[in-house]
Formats: sequence, C-alpha cells, structure tokens
Amino acid sequence: MNNTKTQTTMPTEFVKISNELSKKFEMGFSAEMLYSKVAEKITANARQGAVVSPNDVYSFMLECKTLNLNPLAKHIYGFLNGGKVCTIVSIDGWREIANREPNYDGYEFIYGDMAVKTLAYDSSSYISGQKVPKSVTVERKVCEWIECKIFLKNRSRPVTFRTYFEEAFRPSQPWACQPIQMLQNKALVNAIKNAFSISAYTEDDREFIEQPIQPMYEIQKQTSPKFEIQSPTENTSDTGFLDIEQPDF
Repeated sequence: MNNTKTQTTMPTEFVKISNELSKKFEMGFSAEMLYSKVAEKITANARQGAVVSPNDVYSFMLECKTLNLNPLAKHIYGFLNGGKVCTIVSIDGWREIANREPNYDGYEFIYGDMAVKTLAYDSSSYISGQKVPKSVTVERKVCEWIECKIFLKNRSRPVTFRTYFEEAFRPSQPWACQPIQMLQNKALVNAIKNAFSISAYTEDDREFIEQPIQPMYEIQKQTSPKFEIQSPTENTSDTGFLDIEQPDF
C-alpha cells in the first residue's frame, strides 16, 4: 500500500514573492503559509460566495511589494470586484508610506470656515438576509474645506492640497458622526498622493468601485437633416443659368 501524499507545488513566482515579503517584514512564514494567510484575508473582505483565485493572491502580493506594505497588517487589504482583486490602503497605511520617505518632514492642516450641516447616512440592517433600509440624519459642525501641507526636506515650498467637504463626504456613519476627522484623513491622503506620486485606492473609494456611477442623462443620437438639391426645370436658358427678369428703369 502506498502511503505517499501528493503535494501541490507552488509556482516559482509565488514562492519568490512570498519569501521576499516574509523576510522583509520578519514574519517567519513559509511561502505556503503566507499564501494561505493572504488568501484568507482577501476572502474575509470579499462578498459571500466569492472565490479567491491564486492570481488574485499573487496580484495582491505584488501590490504590497510595490507599496512596501505588510500584506497581513491593517495597512492594506484587498477585496474582489468584477472578477479581480482591488487593493485598498487604510489611513494608517498612508501614514506608513509617508513616514518611511527619507525627505518627508511632517504635515500641517489649515481649516476653512465652519458651518452647520444636516448630514444623512445609511443605517440599514439585514434581517433574515433581507435589507431593511433606514436613513439617519444628524446636525454637525463641519469645515467647508481642509488644506493639508506636506513638508519635504528637498523642497523649499510644501506640497499643498485642499479637499472640500462637499466633494469628499460619504453617506456613512463615520462621516456623519466625525466629519472633521474624516475630512482631515481625506486631505492627508490626497496630499501624500500628490507629494510622492502614489496611486492607490482609499477606504472611501470602495463604494464607487463596487457600485459604478450611473450616467445622469443619456445622450440622444440625432441624425443630420437631409437636404435635397433640385435642378431647375423652368425658365432656364441654354447656359444653364436661371432666367431672371430684369426690372424696367
């Protein structure tokens, strides 16, 4: 009787990137163990019934390597959307990205005018798998805008980015209950992106990734009007020009 167990061999690319990340962040995991843990993390953030493929895990690991973030920390996480994995960087992840930049020299906020606004957010719940919609409104003092300045040691002027509340607000409980804190986070992320030329999704972007914006109007196709040129048939001379009666003077 043969008791030999069949082992699945991981592709060389998986082993290489897993070992690189495990060594860099001193996790002490084998390539197989790290792959399993990353797959579990992506599955936990995926919708029910979604299947995480090896390519999804590999793509997520590549993004972690590019951004230099620990794949198992709360700095970065992935979720499935439209058959592919999307990577989200948390606010702590953005701070980590900025702090490790050698020229980074801190940041500063400048606050705009305050105003009282009525904010609404979705507080729907699920009962027996059915969504029970509920909207809650609260009144909060908010900043019209917050400007974040990123100071760099190799530049004489800071990188400045102003984020407006009307554009950044999301109908969620954190935004409705802590609008100034959330706008600060958004302004900081926008400034870090611009200062270090980094492109990645933020936590607020997931709503728009999963639910694409529908067009507000539909452009109607209009056909160009047809013009018919009719050849003159009456009052024509041999020259082909119209015979115009000359007035008497």
